[in-house]
Amino acid sequence: MTDKITLSDLQAAHVERQEEWCPDQKPDLSFRGNEMAGEVGEACNVIKKLERERHGWRGSRATKEQLAEELADVIHTAVLCAITAGIDLEPAVIDKFNSTSEKNGLASRIRSCLLDKPEAVEGDGIRDALIARLRQLHDEQHSILGQMLLDKSEEGQSAPNWQGGKVNGIASAISALSTTADTDAAQSEALIERLAKAVKDHPENSALGSTVRQIFALAAKEYQP
Repeated sequence: MTDKITLSDLQAAHVERQEEWCPDQKPDLSFRGNEMAGEVGEACNVIKKLERERHGWRGSRATKEQLAEELADVIHTAVLCAITAGIDLEPAVIDKFNSTSEKNGLASRIRSCLLDKPEAVEGDGIRDALIARLRQLHDEQHSILGQMLLDKSEEGQSAPNWQGGKVNGIASAISALSTTADTDAAQSEALIERLAKAVKDHPENSALGSTVRQIFALAAKEYQP
């Protein structure tokens, strides 16, 4: 594993490790939420000690290295909450950052976690990057669906329809993009229409919608599904 990973990479790693850590019974959302709250509390305790030292007050001390560890635990537990809730965290984080900027009249945007190099935005590279990202999303969501099916079958229940809708919606988008003409993809009206239709057909798929918003921004298009 490299030193730099995406949130999607981290989420996939936690899905894999959870299978090893909790093979028989997966923690529920209430457990994961309390776990995250505990880590937030530990981070706040370190911050208190750092501030105590900054003010020169008596009491125990802490270091920035300890704070880094606790903040890392907060991120890891947030990812585990997302996994348990069936949320693809990376597009949700990007969408939230951008919507907050827009609401407050700020120009700052996360324009692309989809592309490794800026030059890939030109021409068909934008479509290829989206297809690659959608395939990654599909694999992640399909893995989550498979685990849900396994868990629910042990309980004598069915997996929720919305998770299957996510998988099918992403597959439909991949299929639509794969048949788009190979001409000027960054400005292609056909590409935009196909993307919008994929989201319209599967409104329950927030992960797909967030990813589509990212690619619209790269293509300098307004997102109006």
